[in-house]
Amino acid sequence: MCYEEANEHTGEVSKSLLKISPSSVEMIKRGSNATHLVFEKDKKYYTNMKTEIGALSLTMDTKAVQIQGTQEDRTIEATISYSLEMNEQKVSDCQVKIVVSSDSQL
Repeated sequence: MCYEEANEHTGEVSKSLLKISPSSVEMIKRGSNATHLVFEKDKKYYTNMKTEIGALSLTMDTKAVQIQGTQEDRTIEATISYSLEMNEQKVSDCQVKIVVSSDSQL
């Protein structure tokens, strides 16, 4: 799925790509905050994220990825639990829920 996202500080609109498979979620962001994030259960992924103040070295240590829904449902939900490290230091434990729907009511 392709979508546009506005930078909350600059207002710049960038394009992003979201790929959801039965066992992983991948997010590719373009623009001033460019990065490539991969979430797959029990795996660590390393990436660099471009920001206005320079590049950040990020590590996502994914604990769980749960995917629910089907194309017939017209809604897919992905819940990801992971630990975030920045420059090899743990920053936080995170959980994110992504809902993709063809229903314009969401």
